[in-house]
Amino acid sequence: MRADEDERFSRALTRFLAQQCVRGEVYSVTDRRLFSRFRAFWLASPEHFDHPSLLGQFRVELTQQGFHTTRHGKHPLWLGLTLKQVKQSNQKNVSK
Repeated sequence: MRADEDERFSRALTRFLAQQCVRGEVYSVTDRRLFSRFRAFWLASPEHFDHPSLLGQFRVELTQQGFHTTRHGKHPLWLGLTLKQVKQSNQKNVSK
């Protein structure tokens, strides 16, 4: 990965953490859930490019930002953060 792509990826992950996650010692989230949300965020972000190993870079960046994992079955469990709840609208579409 080129240096400019590395910087773009890092910026996107920092924004993702700020906008989509909650930090705190009491929180944890599975790698699968966290990466699934990040992947959707990444594909919609202005920094997006075709990354050759998105999951691997995602894990490396999280570790570099100070997050740690423990095993949760076959997948890592990220400690110290969780996903913000997605607000869903209960309003039905009404045709006018």
